[in-house]
Amino acid sequence: MRLALVVGLLGAVLAVLLWHKLLPRLPTDVRRDLFLDGERVTLVSGFQGHTQLETWADTSASTARDPVNPDRDDVALLVPRAGELRWDVGADRPGTLRLGVARLAAGPAADSAPCELVVTVDGAPSRVQLPAAPAEAGLPEGFLREGPAERLQIELPHGAQVVDVALRGSGGYALLLSPHVDLAPQPVLADELVATVDRETRLLPRVT
Repeated sequence: MRLALVVGLLGAVLAVLLWHKLLPRLPTDVRRDLFLDGERVTLVSGFQGHTQLETWADTSASTARDPVNPDRDDVALLVPRAGELRWDVGADRPGTLRLGVARLAAGPAADSAPCELVVTVDGAPSRVQLPAAPAEAGLPEGFLREGPAERLQIELPHGAQVVDVALRGSGGYALLLSPHVDLAPQPVLADELVATVDRETRLLPRVT
């Protein structure tokens, strides 16, 4: 009798495990953007008077100053050429860190002052030099313009806890272009795919 009870319990446990394994699952990937992850970003140095990152579009507010199509894919973040920030990503699965960088040149003269971007992921640094900005005749002095961009991609086979981003230059500003982490897909139970919306905003009036 006791043996039959044990066998029955083991069978029930096995049936529950098999049922859970057979439940429908959907692979979900996650994109983490530095700009949208403000609570996990610390401005370490060089950002005097600022407590959060600002975008180039918000600061320039001029199509003449920032003539690129406003529907561009990149979100350009203003960073001092001697600035440093820390992003507590806390990723627990593999992924890829992607970002671009460009200098903001002032006036019509060329800008080739040395400036290096150093991205350190959990203690492992990657470096890239900012491309020089060629001269553009006819611009007023002090007019800020975006120079050519350089792209950086870092594989994160074990995820990433902390990402340090530092610019090694002097004077002026640069742009970080859409720094983000694409995390590998992870199977999630279909019933657990629930989105919590804290605030609902109606973009269009009620249509009747």
